[in-house]
Amino acid sequence: MSVGAKIKEFRLERGYTQEDIAEKLNVSRSYLANIERGVKVPNVILAGEIADILEVTVDSLLGR
Repeated sequence: MSVGAKIKEFRLERGYTQEDIAEKLNVSRSYLANIERGVKVPNVILAGEIADILEVTVDSLLGR
C-alpha cells in the first residue's frame, strides 16, 4: 500500500476530512489530495507532521 493510501486510511479511521488535515499542515486540500492519490510524495518533514496529526509513526505510514 502506498504512503498516500495509508495516510487516507488513517485519516478516515480518525474521522478527519482532507480539509482538516490540510489546515493543520498549512497546505492546500488539493495538495493533500495529490499525496493521497500518489501524485505527490510528502517530504520527510511533512510526513512527520502528518504522522503526528494522525497519531501514528512515520514507519506505519511507510508500511513498515
